Amino acid sequence: MKKYFISLWLIAMLSIPFSIGAESSTLPVTDDCADDAVEAKEIGVPILMVFSADDCDYCERLKNDVLKPGIESNQFDRQVLIREVDINAGGKIIDFDGVKVRTGIFVDRYNIYATPTIVIVDYNGTPLASPIVGYNNEDSFRQLLSERIEYAILALDMAQVAAE
Repeated sequence: MKKYFISLWLIAMLSIPFSIGAESSTLPVTDDCADDAVEAKEIGVPILMVFSADDCDYCERLKNDVLKPGIESNQFDRQVLIREVDINAGGKIIDFDGVKVRTGIFVDRYNIYATPTIVIVDYNGTPLASPIVGYNNEDSFRQLLSERIEYAILALDMAQVAAE
């Protein structure tokens, strides 16, 4: 009996670091785009919105293969602010202008017809680059994402210069 409890304790202790690491690498789910816009503007980066669904295997692959490792390695720091939007969440989301809107209406605005879809937007929610729809494999997606992020950063910089 004592051996059984020691084994359980040992398993529990060994699993703690893995569970802590797993939780810290989750994507931040947004319900307040106005706050996200303020945060992104403060650090001077566009917002990368990941439209996903709970039952989407490709969404999980994208998050586990590309996004979570990129977050953990700080690859996206000073490039984009990443936020996830669950298209099936229901309820309301605070829009970029601070007004609550039904999640379905918010999702429809970006013409989301498949998940995962990546949309990179400015502080008003205006897309800065063409969306990335779907996920096939890690290497081609990383390249495509890198190109879209570069383009979005350039577009955001140009818009800021034009506004001055």
